[in-house]
Amino acid sequence: HGEGDLSRRHGATFLELLRRLAGLSQADVEARAFWPEVRAFNAVLASACVLDDWEIGAGCLGMIEHMFAVISARIGRALVTRGFLPEERVVHYSLHEELDVRHSDDFFAALRATYESDARGRGLVDQGLRLGAYVFDRLYRDLYAARARRRLAEVPRLQERIYAE
Repeated sequence: HGEGDLSRRHGATFLELLRRLAGLSQADVEARAFWPEVRAFNAVLASACVLDDWEIGAGCLGMIEHMFAVISARIGRALVTRGFLPEERVVHYSLHEELDVRHSDDFFAALRATYESDARGRGLVDQGLRLGAYVFDRLYRDLYAARARRRLAEVPRLQERIYAE
């Protein structure tokens, strides 16, 4: 997603945003538990892209990119409006507001011929678009519902208990 520039990929720009907002490092992020809401979202994307028809995966990703471009703009503006960061210090969301429009356009262009010429393909594209909208909406709703959670990663301790028994 960084179009060849590793400093512009999702993980790098989001980590930079966290550093600017709260002084968090990669180690701070890795010490936190991986939330099930995020794991579920990633599992749906992996399944749609690897196990399903290509139209489902491409439609799903195209819709998510399309939605994230709009969401990114809103979040970026809110960070400035609410005084968290000056506009010139906002990264990640300002970058993806622009990049994700191009990404969604690329997915939609790849799907257009199938959608226009093939009834079965049109149905698959529609399913992929709806799946993308659904899982992205669920991700944000579920993250909001769990927003008070502040757990550190507990997996190593749990593994130690399991193997000790």
